[in-house]
Order: sequence, then C-alpha cells, then structure tokens
Amino acid sequence: MAHRQTLDFQNRVLVDPLNGEPITRVWWATEDALPFPLCISSTTDIPHGAHPVFNVSVARGNIVPADHGTWLDWEDLGEVPAAPAPPVPGTSCTCGSTDLSQSSRPRFFPQLSKAPLTFAPPFDPTSAASTLLASSSSTPYLTPQLHVQDDQSLDWPIVRDLLSTSATKRASVVEIENDGTAFLRFGDGQYGMAAETGTAFSARYRIGNGAAGNIGRDTLGHILTDIPGILQVRNPLAAAGGTDPESMTHIRQQAPFAFRSQLRAVTEDDYAVMTQLDPAIFEARGTLRWTGSWYTVFVSVDAASTTSPGTAPITTTKKRLNLLRTAGVDLEVEGAILVGLRIVLQVCVDSSHFQSDVRDALMHLFITGDQCNGKPGLLNPHNFTFGQTIYTSPLIAAAQSVDGVSSVTLTTFQRMDDPSTDAATTGYLTMGRLEIARCDNDPNRLDHGLFALNLDGGK
Repeated sequence: MAHRQTLDFQNRVLVDPLNGEPITRVWWATEDALPFPLCISSTTDIPHGAHPVFNVSVARGNIVPADHGTWLDWEDLGEVPAAPAPPVPGTSCTCGSTDLSQSSRPRFFPQLSKAPLTFAPPFDPTSAASTLLASSSSTPYLTPQLHVQDDQSLDWPIVRDLLSTSATKRASVVEIENDGTAFLRFGDGQYGMAAETGTAFSARYRIGNGAAGNIGRDTLGHILTDIPGILQVRNPLAAAGGTDPESMTHIRQQAPFAFRSQLRAVTEDDYAVMTQLDPAIFEARGTLRWTGSWYTVFVSVDAASTTSPGTAPITTTKKRLNLLRTAGVDLEVEGAILVGLRIVLQVCVDSSHFQSDVRDALMHLFITGDQCNGKPGLLNPHNFTFGQTIYTSPLIAAAQSVDGVSSVTLTTFQRMDDPSTDAATTGYLTMGRLEIARCDNDPNRLDHGLFALNLDGGK
C-alpha cells in the first residue's frame, strides 16, 4: 500500500530548496516494499555526454490482494427440528427417574452442500468488493469465509469455539471433516444461544482452497465487478499463498512435541508410567478400584532406594499425580507390598577347598548390593518386580557356579508371612499383582527376608 505525504512533521509544505517546487513524499508499507534497491534514474558517462536518464527501471506488482474461489449466495440450511417427545410414564425404565417436563434440545447440525470452505483473513460481507477481494487485514489467523443468518435476518457470527460464548449470544462454529465436508454447530443455551425450534437458517459462503489458486504471472485477463474506472486487469507477479489442506498423516508427523507428551492419566498403566517419571521411584503399578461410592486409583510405588518409600516420596507423588488424574476419580499412593523370602541352601564343599573360602565366595554372590565386578547381587531389591514369580533354579545355578562347590540343595524356600507353605519341592513362589519379593537378609528387618547357608565338607 503506497502512502503520500506533502507535509513534514511541523505541518509545513515540503518544498525543494533549489527551485521552490512542492515535494510529494511517497513510501510503501513494510510488507509491500521492494526487497532490493531500485534505480529509477541515472546519468550517462562522460564520453556519452553525462546526460541525465529517467525511467531507467520500472517496478510492477499485484497491488490488489485477491484469492481464488466462488461465492455461493444464501444456501438453505433447513429448520431446527422439534425436540423429541418425552417418554410416556410406565413405558420405559426412565419412569420416575427423570423429570418428564424437561426434554433434550433438538440436534441441529446442518451440512454445507459444497466444499472446500475457503479460509482467509476476515472479510466484510456487506462490501461490494468483498465478493472478489480478500481483506488486507493483518489478523494472525484465518477465518472461514462464511455468513450465517436466520429467517429473521439475524446474524449468527462464526466463532472459534462456543466455550467462551455466553448463553445470550448468537454464534455458531464450523467443523471440518477429514474429507473437507463442513458442518455448522450452534449453542446449547449454556455455551452460546440455542436456536429455537422451527427457525430456518441460510448461509452465504465461499469455496475454493489450495495451491491450485497459485496461478502464474500474466494469466488474469478478466474481472467481474460493478466498480467503474477499471480499464485493464493483469497480474505481473505469480500468485502465492494458496495452501492445500494437510493430511492426517502429515499432521501427526509435524505436530509440536508438546502434543506428543502425555499430560494425563486415565488407565492403570498411565498412572504407573507417569509415576515412574520421578527418579526417586524405581517402579510403580496402578490399580483402579470401586470403593463403594466412586472409583479410586491406588498407585503402589517401589522406591529407587533399597529402603521402603518414606512419607516424602509418597506425598510428592500424590501431589504430582493429582494434576494428571481423571476428573471424578480419587487417588491414593502407597508403598508396594514387600514379601520377605526365607531361603536356606545346603552346600557340599569339595574336599580340596577351605569351607570358609567357599562361604565367603557365596556370601559375596548372595548380597543385596553390587558384586565386586559391578553387577548387582542376586538378592538386590531391583532384581525383583511387581507380581514376579521367583524360581529356585537361578539360585541353585548361581551357587553351583562358585569354585569349590560340589553340590547345592535348596532346603527352605518360603514366604516369611506364610511359613506353612514351602516351595522347595515345587521350585517356585508366586507373588500377588502388587507384591514384590525381597530377601535383604537384615537381622533388624526379618520381615524383609532371610538368607542362610549350611555348609558341609571341605577343609
């Protein structure tokens, strides 16, 4: 857009100081300015007489913004249907449970017969030129080229959403399907005014989108308008800006990373995954239970440290999950159920080895910390997980691999909380879904498991 100015900042006429002629200053809007310096006059060199030369260069451009498409005038969208009749008392299971005087509002979701609906900067539907020209507004987002009226000639403006629309405001929302089909959705009386039964609607809208409108230079030759004074139409520059709609695959591939990050917890696994984002939690498991009046998610946590999770990690986890939990669902965080194991091995030592050396080697293997080679000990708490079945064969094989061990027999393999059942003969112990096996061999916490060796033979 060109601007003209004949007055300076002191409201005085700009005058050439050499000849007293008035000066008109012309400049362009930043977005319309040439991207490079343009020489408009010059002077020949001395051998050619040093004569001034004018009209050295000519700059041409598309000075009227336009986009391609077709306006469709006042398409009939139909009438708002009547509300469904209330159920007759005694004929359905809803009898006595609902107020029969209150009926649901009718569903009015009309479809535009043509597609695709054009999206462009806001336009003035009452302007004669708006049927051909897009607005030059710098609005940061595009709006549907659509005007909706009811049979009382009242406008129902198109808004981005109805959630911020009051119950007394007429408004509608456009919903576009993957195939380009456009539907109109009206308010429900709470978010946006509800359309009354029997009200007829019509729409005036424009169709035409995509890169097909990016025509080449000098391809326009006609214009249909009642604006006088136009002698010729041409486009010195090729059109640009028309964009085809994105496919769903492209949207998923190019979506911002924030949309790929899960910020909610719905399923039991969701709660477990979100809990384990805290480095203080080694493992977690969620359980959804009906508590009599509502559902509650119980999150069982296994702390990263070898001790039971204290009050602080549980409180912190509950506070963090409260921001992610499903509405209407209570939340409780608790420590995992630790099941201590009682394991007793009977070891026969080879006669060529000292019994004390073999004992030391076995106790360096069956520890809760790390071995000398950096690998976790066989009784390391992180070797056990929720609901894990504990087998005897890995324990026997590990003991048998120690130099100086002739044979190994598992004499005791039972839960500390249920010594009546010994799994030494069956070869495994099963844990509940929220139970984690432990064998810390800590005399101060016998409930966390006990490991013992009975050695025979050797020196």
